[in-house]
Amino acid sequence: MASPRIEAVIRERHRMGECPVWEEETGQLVYVDINARTVCQWNPLSGEVQTMGLRKWAWGLQTVGLREGSYVVASGTCLGLLDWATGQVEWAAWLDQDKPHNRFNGGKVDPAGRFVAGTMPEASAPGVWEPGQGSLYTLYTDHSVLRQLDQLGIPNGLDWSLDHRTLYHMDSLDYSVRVYDYDLQTGGLGSGHGC
Repeated sequence: MASPRIEAVIRERHRMGECPVWEEETGQLVYVDINARTVCQWNPLSGEVQTMGLRKWAWGLQTVGLREGSYVVASGTCLGLLDWATGQVEWAAWLDQDKPHNRFNGGKVDPAGRFVAGTMPEASAPGVWEPGQGSLYTLYTDHSVLRQLDQLGIPNGLDWSLDHRTLYHMDSLDYSVRVYDYDLQTGGLGSGHGC
């Protein structure tokens, strides 16, 4: 049996590429380079990568999501909408203001267009994080924000079941996967448990 062939399709050198999302409308892969503070678009037809630098925000850039023809970005503890054509960001929320060492980690848009993202503490020393500092937030389409969960470690790896009735997220600090009932109509979380 022949080994599968694995080929790198994006030849650009990135410092920390994360949060890939396929953009159906344009047929491109969108992702962030966290350390370079850029949002990237990869065109599979041309093989080219276009980047949008958000370097002027000192907080860095942690994640990107697709919503209603725009990009939702998380930078530091702020959530905003990026207009790719102009490079402008409309900041919608500044969260975890009482936790100056927190930042957003991962996020994803739910099937109804709400952006769900988690915050985490920065490491106080290599490999050392203060537990219980993270939260999970939902940015609604009207720009209101709801804290869904708190006292998390490092929320990461969000996704929904195929019927959209269950939300999964990992807590990288607790080495666990958490599972919640999800109301797609309201974006609310129901009962949950860990795995």
